[in-house]
Amino acid sequence: MITIAPNFTQRNYSWTAWKAAKVKKNFILQYQEEDNQYSIWAYDGPEAHICIIWKGDLHQSVIDAGYSQAQNDSDKSDFETNYKSTGNSSIITTSNTFTAKVSGIYKLETRNTGKSFSVTTGMTVCNFVIPYTKCKIDGLEVVGGEVGDTCDLFILDTASGTLSTIPYYKVNQFGYTVNIPAGFYSREAKYEAELFVGLTISVEYTSISNKTIRFNYHLHEMKL
Repeated sequence: MITIAPNFTQRNYSWTAWKAAKVKKNFILQYQEEDNQYSIWAYDGPEAHICIIWKGDLHQSVIDAGYSQAQNDSDKSDFETNYKSTGNSSIITTSNTFTAKVSGIYKLETRNTGKSFSVTTGMTVCNFVIPYTKCKIDGLEVVGGEVGDTCDLFILDTASGTLSTIPYYKVNQFGYTVNIPAGFYSREAKYEAELFVGLTISVEYTSISNKTIRFNYHLHEMKL
């Protein structure tokens, strides 16, 4: 029999519900096989998610609670065939600079991307279309600016108007006549904005001269 430390909130599931929670929360499956049952669990922060599957005949009290022998036998077969061999992996994870970080159910993989634009005196629109199904952006760098340059930063809807029903509609604005210093400018947010494929990061760059401006977009692809 397993013993869960009392500092964990314990949540009990049927096997079907436990599997659904595993998909949502990306559990690492743990189990203990005993003479009469499988004790299955996983940790998610301060919570322990628990499921019991019996190996033989159910106690009448379990049947009276609404869990049939046939359902238990089906769950046991599913667990033994599709899940048992993947259980009891280490729940201590390590990471380094070049591995994916985890955010909820997603792994975040850095996709810093550079793009150059030729700008003229006055305002030039510099657009970058998001190529990833889902991603986060937490920063933007501008290289090659001059004192006196300014920019406004917008997010544009997709070509089909996914968010607003209007193609390329300005759905949000993050920069308002931002003053660009000479040479290099970097802005890193304290929190990320979430974007998806087809949205456009649009910079309306107002320049005091003709030149090439280079942007570095700090993106993190969200992968299941």
